[in-house]
Amino acid sequence: MTLVILGAYDAIKGPSLGLTPSEFVEVVNGLADQRPQPPAPTAIAYANAIPSVVAIAGYDPEAYKELPPAPPDERRGIHYEVIGTGVVVEETGTILTNLHVVTGTPKIRVTFADGSEADATLIGSQPGNDLAVLQPSRIPFDLKPAIMSSASTLNPGDDVVAIGFPFGIGPSASAGVVSGLNRAFGEPGRQTLQNLIQFDASTNPGNSGGPLVNAAGEVVGIVTALMNPSGSRTFAGIAFAVTIDAAASAIGENPL
Repeated sequence: MTLVILGAYDAIKGPSLGLTPSEFVEVVNGLADQRPQPPAPTAIAYANAIPSVVAIAGYDPEAYKELPPAPPDERRGIHYEVIGTGVVVEETGTILTNLHVVTGTPKIRVTFADGSEADATLIGSQPGNDLAVLQPSRIPFDLKPAIMSSASTLNPGDDVVAIGFPFGIGPSASAGVVSGLNRAFGEPGRQTLQNLIQFDASTNPGNSGGPLVNAAGEVVGIVTALMNPSGSRTFAGIAFAVTIDAAASAIGENPL
């Protein structure tokens, strides 16, 4: 680059401009820095996937028992809290998420990428893979389902992005790589999951049920668990996702 620029300097008789060669190089580099830069690969993956990502909220009825009774003329509404993430996989609005995300909440509400909300119903589950299928009561008119890609195309070292609502904040993107394939993982009191994708993109409570996407923004897995050796529920660099191949079978589909 420097040789080319210095050659250009000589060609246009840089000294007549009152610039030294180093000053000329600095000016040219400054102009080059002002050119629009292409988006990062992670940004492209996020942009392609985010229209299909939803926040999943629920409420804990036990929390209301601790509140004082509302006055007769005041109706207390249900307060929902984000408990996980989901991804739309069909034009009808069908959503994939984790079964543990929606277990125990009597009411489910989803928020779509455009900000609209809808109540959702659990219509199917696959406990062996910690998967749940939700159907929202209504969907945005321009809803865009995710594009799925078989996890069989993955290799250790491939770039991936986890998208979700960690601790209810988001949507958030975190980048990493595939660390391993065909992993098994289990926690006390929960079934051991098989054939998982291990990855190192930052993952925290609230990411559960969200998509793990490849560099093209295609869903290759559903974020399911994180390694928690300290018991503090913080990220230790190891997370797991159910393959989209297993997840798609829960709705009777096969990824390309």
